[in-house]
Amino acid sequence: TVEWPLPPAPATEPRVEATQTSPAASSAKKGADLLDSVPPASSNAEVLLWRGRPYMTIGRIYELTTQRLRIIHGVVSNQIEEIELVRVRDTKVTQNVGERMFDIGDITVISGDVTTPEKVLYNVKDPVTVRELIRKAVYEERERRRMLYREDIRDDNFDVHPDADFT
Repeated sequence: TVEWPLPPAPATEPRVEATQTSPAASSAKKGADLLDSVPPASSNAEVLLWRGRPYMTIGRIYELTTQRLRIIHGVVSNQIEEIELVRVRDTKVTQNVGERMFDIGDITVISGDVTTPEKVLYNVKDPVTVRELIRKAVYEERERRRMLYREDIRDDNFDVHPDADFT
């Protein structure tokens, strides 16, 4: 076998040495690296945190930055959908048995955006880690913009009489 030397690393990035680890340990380390990659809230620059493709899909790319979630689809022409992270209200992961075997799943992003109230990221590799990365990025973006968390509790079936006195 021929061993190739690693190219010299740029001065701005730390050099990472290749080590042999088990797939489970490698996946856990990669997930931890993803979760630690969210920049501090004081940074105003938009930074790409994660980029992925749905498993076995052509023409669709998901990108998570520090300010928005971007869905790019199209092979010849591109259509880009964006959801501002400050509008994300909730996320959930769904996996069936077959998807759990391959560690893929769907991430549903529920937002307060009127044009896209719910968006599903299909067949995402390591969906639990990516969902946690989205959750942490949403929190950091709200902190950066100094937005307060407020639970919006509505019951559309509850009618209040206009003459009701709650004192």
